[in-house]
Amino acid sequence: MAQEESLDVAIPRDLARESHLLSIDAAGVFVVHGEPAVYLPVAVSDSPGGRPTIYQLPMRKPTLMGVLIHHNTVYRNVITRLSDTEYAMTQESPTGTVLFAGKGTLRVLDDRVGAGEIVFESEEEPGEAVGAVAAKKRRCRYRWYVWSFIATGDCD
Repeated sequence: MAQEESLDVAIPRDLARESHLLSIDAAGVFVVHGEPAVYLPVAVSDSPGGRPTIYQLPMRKPTLMGVLIHHNTVYRNVITRLSDTEYAMTQESPTGTVLFAGKGTLRVLDDRVGAGEIVFESEEEPGEAVGAVAAKKRRCRYRWYVWSFIATGDCD
C-alpha cells in the first residue's frame, strides 16, 4: 500500500497550483459602477506566474491580467485575444459571479511607450424596454501604459 502524502506537503502544493506574480507597486484604483475598486496587476514577466504584455497575448488563450477587489470580493480580470485587434474581457469571482464580460477593439495611443486602450462593451443584448427606458449595454474602458505594466479602468 502506497504511503499517503502528508497534508503539510499536499495543501501548499495545491494552493500554489495557480500562483501568479502580482505587481504590488503598480497597483491602482479602477472605477466600477461609480465606486473605487483596487486593481492588482499580474506582473509582465517571462517567469512562471507572470504574463505577456497585452500586445503579445497568445491567440484565444485566456490570460489573467490582474485581480480587482470590489465590495470585499476578488474578481479575476481575464483577457483573451481574439484577433490582432479584437479582445474579450471577463471579471469573475472564484464563485462564478460575473462583474463584467465584453468585447472590444485595441486602439494604440502611443506605441513609443506602449500606451493603449480597449473599450469593452458588454455582450448582453439590450432587452425590452422597462417602463420608458430600454436596457443599455455596459462599457468598461481599460487603459494601460508601459506595455500594459500599469493599467487603469473605468466601468459603468
